[in-house]
Amino acid sequence: MANETVSTAEFETEKDAGSGDAGLVKLWLAAIDLSSREEESWRKEAETTVKTFRNGDSRRNGAIEREQEFNILYSNIETLAPAIYNSTPIPDVRTRYDKNDPVAKEAGDFIERCLSYDLDVDEFDPNMEAAVQDSELVGRGVTRVRYVPYISGDKETGEKLAWEEVPSEHVPWANFRRGPARCWYDVPWIAFELFLTRDQILKLSPKLGGQVNLDYSSTDDAEKQSQDSQPPEIFKRARVWEIWDKEKREVIFIATGYKDAPLLVEKDPLGLTQFFPIPRPLMSVQTSDTLVPIPPYRMYKAQAEELSSITVRINALIKMLKVRGVRDGQITEFDAVADAEDGDLVPMEDATALYSQAGGLEKAIWLMPIDMVQTTLQGLYIQREQVKQVIYEITGISDILRGASDPNETLGAQNIKAQFGSQRIQKKQKEAARYARDLLRIKAELIANKFQPQTLLMMTGIKLPSAEEKQMVLQRIQQEQMKAQQTGQPPQIPDEAQEVLDKPTFEEVLQLLRSDVQRQYRIDVESDSTIRADLARSQENMSMFLQGTAQYIQATAPAVQANIISKKAAVVIYSSFARNYKLGKSAEDALATLEDDAAKSEGQPDPAQQAQEQAQQAEQQKMKAEVDKMNLQASLDKQSKEMDMEMKRQEHDLQMEKMRADMEFREQELAFKERELQMKERASLLDAAIHQRTATINAEATEHKARLGMETVEHKAKMARQPQKEDA
Repeated sequence: MANETVSTAEFETEKDAGSGDAGLVKLWLAAIDLSSREEESWRKEAETTVKTFRNGDSRRNGAIEREQEFNILYSNIETLAPAIYNSTPIPDVRTRYDKNDPVAKEAGDFIERCLSYDLDVDEFDPNMEAAVQDSELVGRGVTRVRYVPYISGDKETGEKLAWEEVPSEHVPWANFRRGPARCWYDVPWIAFELFLTRDQILKLSPKLGGQVNLDYSSTDDAEKQSQDSQPPEIFKRARVWEIWDKEKREVIFIATGYKDAPLLVEKDPLGLTQFFPIPRPLMSVQTSDTLVPIPPYRMYKAQAEELSSITVRINALIKMLKVRGVRDGQITEFDAVADAEDGDLVPMEDATALYSQAGGLEKAIWLMPIDMVQTTLQGLYIQREQVKQVIYEITGISDILRGASDPNETLGAQNIKAQFGSQRIQKKQKEAARYARDLLRIKAELIANKFQPQTLLMMTGIKLPSAEEKQMVLQRIQQEQMKAQQTGQPPQIPDEAQEVLDKPTFEEVLQLLRSDVQRQYRIDVESDSTIRADLARSQENMSMFLQGTAQYIQATAPAVQANIISKKAAVVIYSSFARNYKLGKSAEDALATLEDDAAKSEGQPDPAQQAQEQAQQAEQQKMKAEVDKMNLQASLDKQSKEMDMEMKRQEHDLQMEKMRADMEFREQELAFKERELQMKERASLLDAAIHQRTATINAEATEHKARLGMETVEHKAKMARQPQKEDA
């Protein structure tokens, strides 16, 4: 990001900035500059952290500089981010309090279907993943929601709304500013840094767009270029601040390259209750005294650097682990020995001269010792693992999350470890779910306030009668009733007519959607979990619910049949019990219907008939209990036999597996013994050859010595005879 060009002036009051549009621009640029300076140290730290995560991305001469030999930051982010958010949330919109509120129910269905369609076409998952990564990497993730209408036609032929949507958009951490506050709900303004082309500037402000200086270049070496060689305009952008002023509820667009007036001022373009088009930012580390983010990497940066330093030392020592040494240069056979295969013997010349020297052949070679290097490496590897464990404790990455577990543990033990290992990350998962829910609520509010009726009908496919249609059906029913009174026959009211009367009109639903107060009071927008691992817990929860339902029915059925408790009371108690399992909207609707049916069927039967029915029911219950008992016993016997057969089969499989393992072990043992015997035989042959060679050399030496001795005697005898010849 290029250096800031805004003014750094500070003002005692707003009047010090000057009056008019120029003063307004000057005031806001100063406010943004103060906000930048408040978070300046964090931004520098964030840039360093991102560079570390990317393992260095500063380029010199076209090459990427390496930063970390052991990038534990990348490993931790890639482990934590998918654990925090890995599943698209499903919208869950329902009536907040009164279950018998058909208007609120239909309005909730409209919003829920619109949100469901929007999540299918929107880049929601990538934006959520980017926000989670920013939160875990630099400390703050921001996502905004836009309202985008698509207009067809032109001014001459007539413009009309063709389609509309509410897409989400990731906001880079470096391009976001906020006003001074300690709590998010006290933030007076937020600002987004935009880089717009000339065409975009003209579209934003046709009047002033041509006067804006394009003061930002997208080329990497823009700062190195002189004034005489400016980059072409296709690579240049205008830095524009989009400021959302919560106090005045207006949006101001200010370009740093044009300080005479704002480019555009809009009055509350979205009409949101909280005004800002973003939810409370996703922050990994939070304190109550400031909104300045904290990169989580700060908590274990020293350990990460120590880990990298240890890795550098390990790599340096590994380079020293080479078999190196010196040899006697006069022995030419060393090259042949280096290329020889196993068991090859290379003949050597002048071996006698070598053996006559002190020490023999082994003294002609010296190898550099590497034992101390190996010992140091082992210590460094141990130290590196200890530093990694310290980092895992600081970050909350447990062994179970990395797949490290004992295969001999029971399923219950592993579940306990999984729950304990995820305790520290559950807070992050809950915050990510809150963030996703708040995004859905902003989308829902924009859909309710901005979407046209035809868009709602096309997007949801819900068919509701209009007020005029409902009035026509009501008049038809009144006519049928009057006709029935005249003829004395019951009125013929079609089922479709009654269904139309039971439904609310589309005008009533639209009126509720357009009312912020009524909508918030009567409709609740939620979402299910954003963690895929919760599916297993949901399945386990459903299994427990079914078991509890069976037990409840078995316990209360006799009491209901004996008229000890009413059917309505039993259903109400069951509904209260079932809602503790959080079964979802559809299940709760079914429970509400069950309560209504029980209330309608509640009556006061004749005591004698009730007694007779109770006796019959008791007899039927007794017979059913006997049949159920027999069936249960048969089922238990069948299950017992199947379990016995399964256990025998598993035992047989285990025995066969053990036999196969024993045979493989014996085969390996025989192969090892055969190999060992071959090695011993080769060693014996080598020893025999050496012994024979030594004996041959010794015999030749003895023979040579004897021959020298005989030559010496003969020489002495010859010398002794020479004087005698001279005397003669």
